[in-house]
Formats: sequence, C-alpha cells, structure tokens
Amino acid sequence: RFDCKYISFVDDTFTTDKNRVRKLCDGINKKFPEKKFIWYCEARIDDLCDDPDIIIKMVKAGNARMQIGIESGNQKTLDLFKKEISITQIQDAVNNAYKSNLTSMYTNFILGSPFEDYNSIETSLRFAIDLMCSAPGMLECSYNFLSLYRGTPIQKNPEKYGIIVSDSDFDT
Repeated sequence: RFDCKYISFVDDTFTTDKNRVRKLCDGINKKFPEKKFIWYCEARIDDLCDDPDIIIKMVKAGNARMQIGIESGNQKTLDLFKKEISITQIQDAVNNAYKSNLTSMYTNFILGSPFEDYNSIETSLRFAIDLMCSAPGMLECSYNFLSLYRGTPIQKNPEKYGIIVSDSDFDT
C-alpha cells in the first residue's frame, strides 16, 4: 500500500519466537512474491544456532541485513555479561548466515569490560578478524566502550566489578 523499499524490525528478541518468524516469512513470500522491499532485523546468536534453517527462510523472504550482539571474543567476558552464548555458537551463526547468502550482518564488540586487559582485547580483535575472514564482505564489526546502563548489575554494583564511576549521570 505504501510502496516501501525497506522495513526494519527493531526488536532484540525478534528471532526468539521462531513460529512467528516462520509465519512472517511465509506471509511475505505469499503476499509479496516479487520482493519489492528488503528488511532488517535484530537476532540472538542462540536463536540462530537453535534453528540454522531459520536464516535461510528469512533470506528467502527478503531479509537483507541482520544485527547480532557478540560483545566479546573472550568467553570469560561473555559469561560476565551473562550472554549465555559460546564462541563456537557465534562462529556457527556467522558461518550459517554467510552460507545462507545473507547480504549483511552487523555486530558490535564492547571494549572496557570489567577485568579486561590487553590480552582479552587482543583476543576479541583477532576473533573479529577471523569472523570477517570467514564471511568476507558480509560481516561488519564495530567496537563501542562499555556503558553502565541503569538497572544492570554492573551499574548497580560497580565496585563488585572493579569499576570506579566518576560520573553516574553520564553528563561528561
């Protein structure tokens, strides 16, 4: 009706309900067989690993770009963040997306995590490079610094994580 070219599903649990994703993809394929638009979504690594075929279904329905949260190439840091994913799962999800002909996958790494040191940062950097090499031209990686989001365990008890907060209101 609106002749849109791009749809963005901004929901970090978009892929959690795989039946909903399958119904959406089937609906898109049925209603819009010519695929005059593409779409973007956020996805969880564990969801993509639980059902690797879901990526194929999404790509066939016009999914051109997906965002995943990796955060670190160091398992200890992933565990600290309570990501409940493994390095192997991350590799599998990226490889499956590449094999499924997903056009673009974006991810983010966090620097400045509690207890992080030069070696763990180097490990994450090498991991990002390895991932990009395994999915050439598809995977885009960025880095951000740790933010103490309100309500998170790190924000509530920074001393427990060896962090000294100099500006709790994030004004500076």
